[in-house]
Amino acid sequence: MKLAKMTLRTNHLQKLSLFLSEIFETEIIPQDEGALLKGDQDFLLLPSSKKNLSPMTFTYIFETREEFDFFFNKVNFWLYRQSLSPLKLSEKEGESYFTLKDPDGREWHFLFKNS
Repeated sequence: MKLAKMTLRTNHLQKLSLFLSEIFETEIIPQDEGALLKGDQDFLLLPSSKKNLSPMTFTYIFETREEFDFFFNKVNFWLYRQSLSPLKLSEKEGESYFTLKDPDGREWHFLFKNS
C-alpha cells in the first residue's frame, strides 16, 4: 500500500516546495494555485490564508538500515549545501531516528526500528 498524494496547506509555498523537492527528490510542477510535487511520494501544496497552521507530525519508517542511512546522509548533505547544522541520529528503545522541521513548522520524523 502507498499513499497516493499528500495535500498540505502552506504559508511558504516556494520554501516548502524546495524543502520537499530536495528531501523527497520530487519535480516541482507549478499549478494555477499552489504546486504539485511529483516523485515516489507526491505532494499538492496549496496556499493558506491562515497565519498560523496547526502543528503536524509525519512519521516515515524505513524497512532497511541501508535505506535509512542513505536518506540520513542525503538530508545532511542538503543541510550542508544550505549552510545549516548537520543532524545527529537519536537512539531510543531500539529505534534510530531524526526529525526535521519544514518552513511551516511541521515535523517530519524518520525512523528505523533496529531488530
